[in-house]
Amino acid sequence: MMRHSLIELRLDPEYPADRIDYILSDGGIETILTIEDLAQEKAIGVVNVICVDLQAGEIALESTQRLDRHLVCTTERDLSYVIYTSGSTGRPKGVEIEHRSSTNYIQVVNESVYQIQPHDRVYQGFSIAFDASVEEVWCTFAAGATLVVGSVEQTRSGVDLAQFLTQQQVTVLSCVPTLLAMMEVEVPTIRLLILGGEQCPQELISRWCNPQRRVLNTYGPTEATVVSTYQECHPDRVITIGKALPTYYVYILDEDFQLCPPGVEGEIYIGGICLARGYVGRPDLTAEKFINLDESKSMRIIPNRLYKTGDLGSWNDDGEIQFLGRIDGQVKLRGFRIELSEIESVIMQCAGVSAAVVAVKKVANIDRLIAYLVPKQSLAELDLGGIYETMRSRLPAYMVPTSLEILASLPTLPSGKVDRKSLPDPQNIGVNFQSSNGRQATNETESKIAFIWSEILGISDISIDADFFQELGGHSLLAAIVISKLRENPQFQDLAVLDIYQHPTVAKLATALADRQQHPTSTQHGETRERPTAKAHPSGHVWTILGIYVLYFIYSTPIVLPFSVFDILYDDGWNKYAALALSGIVLLSIQPSLLLISIGLKWLTIGKYKAGSYPLWGNYYWRFWFMQQVHKLVSTEYLAGSPLLNTYYCLLGVKLGQNVYLGGIELVAADLITIGENTSINDGASLVGYEIVDGRLNIGNITIGRDCFVGSNTMLGLHTQLVDRSRIDDLSYLGNGLNIPAGEAWIGSPAKLDPNTSSQIDELLTPVPKCGNLLKLGYLIGSIAVWLVPFISAIPGFLLWQELLKELEIDELLLPAAILGSFSFVGIFCLQILLYKWILLGRIKPGNYPVYSSFGLRKWWIDRLMSMSLDMMPTLYSTLYLLPWLRMLGAKIGARTEISTATNITPDLLSIGSESFIADTVSLGAAKVDRGWMELAPTRIGSQTFVGNGALIPAHSTIADNSLIGCLSIPPVGDTPMQPDTAWLGSPAIYIPHREVIDSYEEAQTYKPPRYLYAIRLAIEFLRVTLPGSIHFIVLFTLEVGLTVIADANSSWEWDLAIWAAVFLWFPFCYFLFTALSTFFVIGLKWSIVGRYRSGTIPLWNSFIWRTELITGLYEAIIVPGFLFFLLGTPFAPMLLRLLGMKIGRNVYIETTDFTEFDLITIDDNVILDRDSTLQTHLFEDRVMKLGKLHLYPRAQVGSWGMILYDTVLEQDVLIQPMSLVMKGEKLPPATTWQGIPVTRSYD
Repeated sequence: MMRHSLIELRLDPEYPADRIDYILSDGGIETILTIEDLAQEKAIGVVNVICVDLQAGEIALESTQRLDRHLVCTTERDLSYVIYTSGSTGRPKGVEIEHRSSTNYIQVVNESVYQIQPHDRVYQGFSIAFDASVEEVWCTFAAGATLVVGSVEQTRSGVDLAQFLTQQQVTVLSCVPTLLAMMEVEVPTIRLLILGGEQCPQELISRWCNPQRRVLNTYGPTEATVVSTYQECHPDRVITIGKALPTYYVYILDEDFQLCPPGVEGEIYIGGICLARGYVGRPDLTAEKFINLDESKSMRIIPNRLYKTGDLGSWNDDGEIQFLGRIDGQVKLRGFRIELSEIESVIMQCAGVSAAVVAVKKVANIDRLIAYLVPKQSLAELDLGGIYETMRSRLPAYMVPTSLEILASLPTLPSGKVDRKSLPDPQNIGVNFQSSNGRQATNETESKIAFIWSEILGISDISIDADFFQELGGHSLLAAIVISKLRENPQFQDLAVLDIYQHPTVAKLATALADRQQHPTSTQHGETRERPTAKAHPSGHVWTILGIYVLYFIYSTPIVLPFSVFDILYDDGWNKYAALALSGIVLLSIQPSLLLISIGLKWLTIGKYKAGSYPLWGNYYWRFWFMQQVHKLVSTEYLAGSPLLNTYYCLLGVKLGQNVYLGGIELVAADLITIGENTSINDGASLVGYEIVDGRLNIGNITIGRDCFVGSNTMLGLHTQLVDRSRIDDLSYLGNGLNIPAGEAWIGSPAKLDPNTSSQIDELLTPVPKCGNLLKLGYLIGSIAVWLVPFISAIPGFLLWQELLKELEIDELLLPAAILGSFSFVGIFCLQILLYKWILLGRIKPGNYPVYSSFGLRKWWIDRLMSMSLDMMPTLYSTLYLLPWLRMLGAKIGARTEISTATNITPDLLSIGSESFIADTVSLGAAKVDRGWMELAPTRIGSQTFVGNGALIPAHSTIADNSLIGCLSIPPVGDTPMQPDTAWLGSPAIYIPHREVIDSYEEAQTYKPPRYLYAIRLAIEFLRVTLPGSIHFIVLFTLEVGLTVIADANSSWEWDLAIWAAVFLWFPFCYFLFTALSTFFVIGLKWSIVGRYRSGTIPLWNSFIWRTELITGLYEAIIVPGFLFFLLGTPFAPMLLRLLGMKIGRNVYIETTDFTEFDLITIDDNVILDRDSTLQTHLFEDRVMKLGKLHLYPRAQVGSWGMILYDTVLEQDVLIQPMSLVMKGEKLPPATTWQGIPVTRSYD
């Protein structure tokens, strides 16, 4: 071969014929050396087949002397051998190794590391098709040592191999750790033990190391000629892959090809004379894997041609490489990254285990961790329960396999490595190693539950003591499916998803059910009924249309009037800037005027609110509806937290004591609300005093005593009372008719006594700081001045409009002018908040501050601006443009984090790690106000953490890495820090052992996209940010043109005031007309760029996501405030939503706008969606948008702040109580009532 420059390509006789044929064809083989039996068995079709057994005689006649050097035609750059390794395409790829690489390796490894001597006896056990055989054969020959060739059977049998090695006096053994683990018998003759090919467990080193034996752990890909690094192993040292061989270069680089410092994880790269030429016939793959760094990136890296291994590693303090697994081979299960070798290492330390391997197998469409064991002697000696308990004590729950499978031996590849793809399907899931030892059902209830579990989980013979999550592989979605299936049996209609979390075994669930049936709730009943409904009378439509006309007048006045005043003054010859100044004064006067008008309208329209039950869409309802909409329009949120709000509510009829703090609260039935002195009602609390249920408007009183506390995002039902010094904490719901006794603290939805709660504000902070007259004046000025910020932001765009469209009359520039005006508005608005924040507050430090103080006033004003940013430029949120702005405000936010419409942010105290996701309407670290003091504390959220829609993260919270806080939930409380890799749901939070995870997408689609996707997304999100403002700009322009036409049409009137009276009577109608046109424009965009929404999963970095977010942004910024808002609570709202794709029946009551994927929602006749309820047709866990359908059958009802997740069915007459969460995949049976987070059956 050397004489004729032939290339060696080695084939394993055990390869299937198809693989041999492929390699021979791909490698362009012309001649093959084999034996007759193999040639016939494999049907080798190469032209020149030399069967060495048939030609043994001729071969024997050849000279045994080595060739003279002048007869060798081979050069060092010629190919020495080709080895085919596994390929990602399903076909192997040929690695081309040159002579210089192989001879260099044999020389340096033998002289510097192995030091094989002529008297050594070296075992040859690797397949010749694996490059480790190069080491065995040629290092032995180079040293003049003896090669001891073993059989395939011996290599696969640990016991037989040990005996063979001892008999043959083998001194050098090279093998994979799996084979060594199967050798229970000591081989005293071995002086050099070389391990490689897979990660080495620590216990093997402890077992095989002794003073007379060297043990080496080696590492190296075929592409870098056999072995690249090595470590001298000792029992008291952590196993690494060591350092590079002489003439080899090994680097650990980050994604930008920069050197990683010690301790920092990166990818392992190898360079030097060892590198392969490339891959046979694959220049594309060669260019991908063998990279050439340019000079700018390789100043500290020599040589600049490197092999990209795809392995992770880091340098330790000793200058050795810690191997961290494959980049593309790490197992990701239910969102967790798992190193299988760690599990295998734990199992190998258990008694009776000879070898172990862990793999992921799909069973009943569920990915599960399966452990395969080879016993040392027999199955009887394995304590499977003990092995399981060891794993549970040493490993996190998500790393504990769901089955232990016993094998006589592990399947292996020709390289000796374990062939994970050939591992058999599991047979013993949930059976073999349960602590119960497989106890079966003992009664009919257990049998029924076990049958459903088996059917859904795809597991037979489930033990009644097997844990649904820890042992059977269940997760959150499967829990909902199992419970929904069980509910089809009337015996199990009361079961809730929460039950399976609290009672995760068949036995515990059956016991809990039996106990519940023996001790039923006093109000429990088995009867079902059809819920009453309501139908709108045609006469009510007249009042609705009149009410909408007045509402449009109130809504449009602050938008249109200031700019109309400017036009009038400017046309009359006023100086441009003087006209702008007067327009600003008009704007500042409008807001107080609207507040006074709303007070007058309340007393004129309603008088005093009275407790009672009134027909939906009846006469009283229409008056109530009108006043409720008026209160929403007058922007009381910009008075929140100030004494001005107290004054306003007192004028409406609320009975307020002294020193009451009112945050940004919801309050409607004013005359029925009583709040005692020194009480604090925090941001987001709901004291509306009404509900819509069973076709009725129910109104009731709410009484809160003195020195009470109501937490953020907390709701008080009708006829509720907080007695003096009582408390109800964040994200809680106090149901109708309930009282909290004096001095007690309640929490949760539904709220219950919480004996562990104590005040977060020290009692020494009393007495309550009062608000002096000077501060009251400051609040008055601040509440007016806050409106200057949007006015100033609009001036450049408005002046551009005047210049281009009115003075130069270049109408074709309307759209560019609108886009520029919108862009300047957003930019100037953000810049103003940034400047005012740093000028007025600087960097905020944690601590307790008086609410009514100079700092409190300044903090209040900046908080109002942050709240206004969500109203004025909502489409900035959820985009890549938001994060830089929040960082400039002081927030510490890691790379690739996504933040949606988060509220109550104190930027200086907010810290979010990299690659986290904050969903819509999440409250992030709101200041807690109690007895006149506000507490500001850090809020820390780790990396790769998901916070669900409507969640509340209190100040002081620390959310661990890779964790999940569910929708409408709070973090766990207590002295024990939250652990990483955990999921929590509810208020108070409960631990979710396993959840459904979508991890089938590449990181380039979820966490680490290529740069070109950033460019596309930024372009689409630029439209998302600027298009709503552009549309508003065009509406204002066309509206002014329309009003001018109206004024001109009435110019014959002698009295100017009459002309402008006509204009103002027309402009609500005109504004309605133009906003309607804008609405239909957005509807058209929805159907053209998104089309019809369908169920499925879509990764974050996909253009569909940005297109649908564009439509959602336009819906929320154009359709909702300009059109849909005025229709809420009327029979007209469903008409509009049908145009967007929702399927809605007759007589449906809708008082929410929280819809996104409209086509996935089906609402049947007489359904009620109460105030701010949510039909959540998607979630963004794991950076994947999961979309699913929702179906509400006739007369189903969702209470205020109720949230229904996707893939859910509410049967007819189902009632979901306020602040409740229906889990995805649930199906709630007819005529039942549910409440809580997540929901449980209610009989109230």
